[in-house]
Amino acid sequence: MAYSAKPSHLLLFVFFLSSLECILATTREGEALVKWKNSLAPSSFLDSWSLTNLDNLCNWTGITCNSAGSVSKINLFEKQLDGMLSEFGFTSFPNLNNLTLANNFFSGPIPPAIENLTQLQYLDLRNNYLDGPIPFQVSHLQSLLILNLSQNALQAPNWSHFSPMPFLRILNLSYNPLASKFPYFISNSHSLTHLSLNYNEFTGDLVRESVFANLHNLEVLSLVGNSFEGSFPPDIFKLSKLKRLALSSNKFSGSIPNDLRLLHDLESLYLGNNSFEGPLPPNIFKLSKLKNLVIWSNKFSGSVSNDIGLLSELETLDLNSNFFEGPLPPNVFKLSKLRFLHLWGNNFSGSISNNIGLLSELETLDLNSNFFEGPLPPNVFKLSKLKFFALRENNFSGFISKDIGLLSQLESLYLGSNFFEGPLPPHIFRLSKLRDLDLSDNRNLFEGSIPIGLGLLTNFSFLDLNSNNLGGYIPSDIGNLKLLVYLDLSSNQLTGQLSKIISNLTNLISLDVSYNSFSGNIQSDLWNFPKEYNNHPTLEYIAFKWEPFYR
Repeated sequence: MAYSAKPSHLLLFVFFLSSLECILATTREGEALVKWKNSLAPSSFLDSWSLTNLDNLCNWTGITCNSAGSVSKINLFEKQLDGMLSEFGFTSFPNLNNLTLANNFFSGPIPPAIENLTQLQYLDLRNNYLDGPIPFQVSHLQSLLILNLSQNALQAPNWSHFSPMPFLRILNLSYNPLASKFPYFISNSHSLTHLSLNYNEFTGDLVRESVFANLHNLEVLSLVGNSFEGSFPPDIFKLSKLKRLALSSNKFSGSIPNDLRLLHDLESLYLGNNSFEGPLPPNIFKLSKLKNLVIWSNKFSGSVSNDIGLLSELETLDLNSNFFEGPLPPNVFKLSKLRFLHLWGNNFSGSISNNIGLLSELETLDLNSNFFEGPLPPNVFKLSKLKFFALRENNFSGFISKDIGLLSQLESLYLGSNFFEGPLPPHIFRLSKLRDLDLSDNRNLFEGSIPIGLGLLTNFSFLDLNSNNLGGYIPSDIGNLKLLVYLDLSSNQLTGQLSKIISNLTNLISLDVSYNSFSGNIQSDLWNFPKEYNNHPTLEYIAFKWEPFYR
């Protein structure tokens, strides 16, 4: 009997030691959390963190434990916490696999002691005020899968001290003032699927540095807002799994190679605000999964191939500010999923096909600053989801159909600097969601009076009717436009008195009513209403009669 009892006593003793060790470990973790809490600015979010509440550690705010009762996750996302990480007990959490401190007010450096969190898989410190160089010890966290240090004030370290991170899948260092060449440790972190270095101060020629050759798992590559230069990096074509490529706002130049077809899974291509040039490569139209083609502000030229109709998944087409020319290819109107069409600032010409009505999902139509001509096609008014409609600085002509009132979702309408004529259609002023209206400078071809009903557009913030041939009185209900900040009625034939109407527009910043036929001394009348004028604390520009007046 004595012999058989010994193993059970031993097991009991081992269990007791194990339980004691768990209790001691939990106590150490709780004490470390309370010590860190006491170094932060007071916060009601952490009221549960208390030495008198150690037995309830796993129910503390933001704390998750594993089955043994040890802290495995600290999630304090957006808890308005203010302080530093220097007092955080990095050696006290041997089982921590998730540390989320994003969207708070933490400042100061990231302590090198962070390397003691050897089980960490998820580290999210984004959107704080952390500064100083990123410590190379971060790269010693070899179990890390996700690392997000974006939206801080971190500085570039000596990247040569960093080790490759073999299991890292997502790396986001965006929105920091990181000034250096491309961090080479990234090139050997072979498991990366998402890489974001947006809006830093990275430099260098990525062709010569050949930084992407080994990142075969990459699905997202985003380098927006840096100073990378040189031609399109050919190593990118080796990234066969790439779905999103964003190189906008850098200093890239040259043509786009036709090898673009190798990125057969690509869904989004952002090349805007560089110095790319030449025609679009023919194989760009073979990217059958492409949803977003955004190449604004480059030096692309030539006509757009009718093969654009092959991009049947396209939702955004942004060709703004290039040198494209010729008519719109007919097949662009077969892009039935298109939501945003931006063609501003090119040399497109010709009329707009009535087939534009086939773009039933369209929300934005921006054709500003081209050479389009002719009347508006009737089917444009069937685009029931249209919110932004801009045709400024073209050669459009003819009357505006009353069917414009069918665009019930419209928020911004810019038809200025064309050859539209006739009376202003009153149906425009029934578009209840309209905020911005520009009918200016239509070569004095708009005529008649401003329709009654203007005051019903209570969301209005911008109204420009200058340089037309409008006459009569301004509707008195214009004073109902309490959100109006910009009003330009200059160079028309408007009559009547303005002072009391103007005094009701209490958010006005810019007012121009010069070159009309108003009666009375407008300046004197307005300044004789000191009470009303006191309601104009934001008014910065006023122009009356023939002489501009600045406050």
